[in-house]
Amino acid sequence: MDREIFFLACALHDLGLTPKYAGNLPFEIQGAQAARRILESAGLTPDKSQVVWDGIAMHLHAMSDFKPPEISLVGAGAGADVVGGGIETLAREDVQAVLTAFPRLEFKQRFVQNCSEIANKYPGAAKRTFMRDIAERTNPAYHVSNICDAIKASPFVE
Repeated sequence: MDREIFFLACALHDLGLTPKYAGNLPFEIQGAQAARRILESAGLTPDKSQVVWDGIAMHLHAMSDFKPPEISLVGAGAGADVVGGGIETLAREDVQAVLTAFPRLEFKQRFVQNCSEIANKYPGAAKRTFMRDIAERTNPAYHVSNICDAIKASPFVE
């Protein structure tokens, strides 16, 4: 495993949730694109920046579980951080040590608020990820099309 690439993907995986890099694409793609530009301008090779891109872009998706560790572990870590996924497999004292060193600082509330703001600003970008869930829960007026709408609007006569 390339620890530098893994670190970069982890450190940059939520760039698309920042005001500077949020946009019309899903936040994980926005962030992956921004990370690639930043890293390649700093001299990282395109091959290595592609692995970082994959780690960031795939971190929400089950497909990442079938990728090399520099990619799959980004999603595992993000899942542990956001919803506690897999945290029960870690020693309780290790978890407590991390939480003591790095307090959550109202993470749950702030994360949902930030995601809600981005999803409402870029509704199309949010519709295929957990961001849609957050937008629908926090804004009753949020409505975007879904696969049922696309099927109904398809050009086929039946």
